[in-house]
Amino acid sequence: MDISIVIPCYNQGQYLQETLDSIAGVTTSYSIEVIVVNDGSTDEVSIQKMIELEAAGYTIIHQPNQGLAAARNNGIVASTGKYILPLDSDNKLHTNALTKAISLLEQGYDIVYGNKQYFGQGEKLIRVGHFNWDRLLRGNYIDACAVYKRSVWENVNGYDGNMPAMGNEDWAFWISAKLAGAQFFYMDEVCFYYRITEQSMRLNTTNPAFELNKQYLIKKHADYFYTFYESNYRKLNYLKNHRIKAAVNLLLGRLGV
Repeated sequence: MDISIVIPCYNQGQYLQETLDSIAGVTTSYSIEVIVVNDGSTDEVSIQKMIELEAAGYTIIHQPNQGLAAARNNGIVASTGKYILPLDSDNKLHTNALTKAISLLEQGYDIVYGNKQYFGQGEKLIRVGHFNWDRLLRGNYIDACAVYKRSVWENVNGYDGNMPAMGNEDWAFWISAKLAGAQFFYMDEVCFYYRITEQSMRLNTTNPAFELNKQYLIKKHADYFYTFYESNYRKLNYLKNHRIKAAVNLLLGRLGV
């Protein structure tokens, strides 16, 4: 099998068919397997949907609710693909994303990510940007929906299920992958569609869960975060001193100094 698409689902059965239909519409010559992980769904719509999908021949893994990290890990354990694509159960895959991404992986890159298009209760194109280590240490900007080699997941022992709060598992994964030597490639085109709802999980730097997870990651990767913060502290001090010097020169009329 070339690529395994792993879809965790917790009480989002009403969106799941759209997600699966988007995969069916993908244009690629690579073989695809789809694994849905039912992460302890409790609503009738989701439960019934899992029954229908199993009857239709889909691979469904049932587990008690354990969160995204465990759901993705368990789905990947059950998969056989050389390449992995995590896809949330309320999002949709772009038709052209896989062939180009896998071609880049076969050229030597380990992780390929791209842009996302909001849909639902909001429409906006998010151009993610090239990989930047400092930016990643400040906070996650690469969505979980990226294609990567199975070896990346193996090298970092999967997604970290010990984080204090749900919502930043992909951030922790990308940091660990980079520290393990993974090479990232940014594909500047829409790779998937991100559903916006009132319940959308869009953690940011003001969210208490983000701060808890950030402190956890700082402790986990203390040496690297220390180097990052020390370096940026020096840069800030330099800029501050430079501004003071520039202001003094301006007051003295020494504009050329």
